[in-house]
Amino acid sequence: MKNKQNFNILIIELGVNKSNILFTTLSRLDYRCYVADTLPLSYDILRMEAIDLVIVNGTNASDAEKYVIMDIQNLTDCGIIFLTADPDTLKMEEFSRYNLLSYNIKLGNLLNIVKEIDNLIAKLISNSLETILLIKGKNETRDLIAELLRLRRYNVVICPTGASAWKKIDTLNQLSLILVDINIADMDSMDILRKARKKFSNILPVISVSKHYDSLILQQNIANGLSDFIKSPIEKLDFGLRIDLWIDNVKQKREIEEQKKEIESVLGSFRALANATMEALLMFENNICVDANDEAIRMFEYQMKSQILGIHILDFVPKTLPKYDKEELLKNEVNHEFEIDMMKNDEIIFPAQIKERNIRLENRDLKIIAILDLTEIKRNEDILHQQSKMASMGEMIENIAHQWRQPLSAITISASSILVSHEIGMVDEEETHEQLEVIIESAEFLSHTINDFQNFLKENKQIIKFKLHDVVSKVLKLVDGNMKNNQIFVLLDLDENINMNGLENELMQVVLNIINNAKDILVEKIPSLTDRIIFIKAYLDESKENGIIEIQDSAGGVPKNIISKIFEPYFTTKHQTQGTGLGLYMTHKMITEHMGGDIKVTNKSFSHQTKEYKGANFQVIVPIEISQSKS
Repeated sequence: MKNKQNFNILIIELGVNKSNILFTTLSRLDYRCYVADTLPLSYDILRMEAIDLVIVNGTNASDAEKYVIMDIQNLTDCGIIFLTADPDTLKMEEFSRYNLLSYNIKLGNLLNIVKEIDNLIAKLISNSLETILLIKGKNETRDLIAELLRLRRYNVVICPTGASAWKKIDTLNQLSLILVDINIADMDSMDILRKARKKFSNILPVISVSKHYDSLILQQNIANGLSDFIKSPIEKLDFGLRIDLWIDNVKQKREIEEQKKEIESVLGSFRALANATMEALLMFENNICVDANDEAIRMFEYQMKSQILGIHILDFVPKTLPKYDKEELLKNEVNHEFEIDMMKNDEIIFPAQIKERNIRLENRDLKIIAILDLTEIKRNEDILHQQSKMASMGEMIENIAHQWRQPLSAITISASSILVSHEIGMVDEEETHEQLEVIIESAEFLSHTINDFQNFLKENKQIIKFKLHDVVSKVLKLVDGNMKNNQIFVLLDLDENINMNGLENELMQVVLNIINNAKDILVEKIPSLTDRIIFIKAYLDESKENGIIEIQDSAGGVPKNIISKIFEPYFTTKHQTQGTGLGLYMTHKMITEHMGGDIKVTNKSFSHQTKEYKGANFQVIVPIEISQSKS
């Protein structure tokens, strides 16, 4: 099995100012490293040595560096990490086509990147213990999937038919994930799912990969336990991220199960900790640590258990933690769980999920806290956020185009009229003045429009005062041209007296996401232009503590079997080219985590001009006062 000592790394230095930092630092971490500062030397090393990872230390993501990576791929099937000073996202997408494991931007000290590389290698080594069963007939998609999985060092078992997979499951000792074409002809894929879960685990992820989907069969499979589905042709970045997330989830659940078994085997006083197990475990009496498991010692970076005993509970969190969070930690009568910042022995702060239980054991009042480090999860969520942001930018550009079309046409017509008048010698001063007024008014409209979009796109997380109805009005102003172009009628019922103190820009993003989703589904499903309706209400709830924005469409509603899944990441009912499934996930995240609110979706009917309509009803509930800690 691979470990640090037998893991071979080739470092190719392409920059003008070459450095030995990567070689020196990785060698100190016990990796076996080779370095090449010329391409012929690097190619010779690849031919002679069993290289497990190539690090290309580049400069500006040039075509020359791209060709180097292409040449490396022809000489070895190991993973490639590319280091560059070029932060251009388009370059990142272009280079990622060449099966890169990672595209890293060098922003200062290379030692920070070395730590990321060390973590990535640890994941690659552990991936070799994870078996993925790929059930798909031989074609380019299957070969690409197998290549991407092996690049991440997963153990891939390929079965071309359902029957061969059925037999193979009997011979496997371990299985982490199944990738299956639900359209395999010789067997019901759900039968394979049930057999695999019965043998290995009832939480075994099963993901469908197929070019063509029958919607009814897909819905039935989701209802029967299909975990996820990927439509081919696959996107390499998206595919790799989703598989890693699923495998990480499997590893995490496996670790939790292993920890539970360990806890159940210790003395009776520790049996009470089993239900609280997440990852690290700390036991407190009078808010002083009296016991801890090995994972807690590792997580907080102590050398031995004696160093962690006797520490006050507030010394595990940063001094800058809000007063409310400190009070929650000190409570002894409440069993609860929440997210909080915690602090390691070397004062490094990290995000964590806390699960707290208060118990009485042997006449002692004890507090048991289970802690899950969210650092990796938050990093993956940032990637999802960036993908959602790119999708929103595309929609913004489309909206700008619709807003600008009419005033640009007016400017063109007026300017042409003035030019023709001059050319034929029939200049009418009054008419020219009127045409110039039209040009000035249109130009001012364009200027105001771009200002509106700039204000919307600003990264503003400051809590400010605003009117709830202004959020809806500003969003509708941004999408006005798009709505008119698709002949969508917007009905409004807005209470203009609701004052809010919160995150206006993020709330606008939420409303924009929901309206854009409603627009897309109306255009797709409602051919009658007179029946394309979006109904928006803004009002206070009965407690007068929450503002509510209700957005209802007339598109027929969300199918019952998927309505509970629409806020999950990557879940989308749109065609692959139309949606990523990230919009509603990020919408839910912004409302619940950033604003302390809630978002609900139901299917509702409403009447308009004596006609009955039915569609999805999104209810966004936001406190009229958001605390600074939530933002």
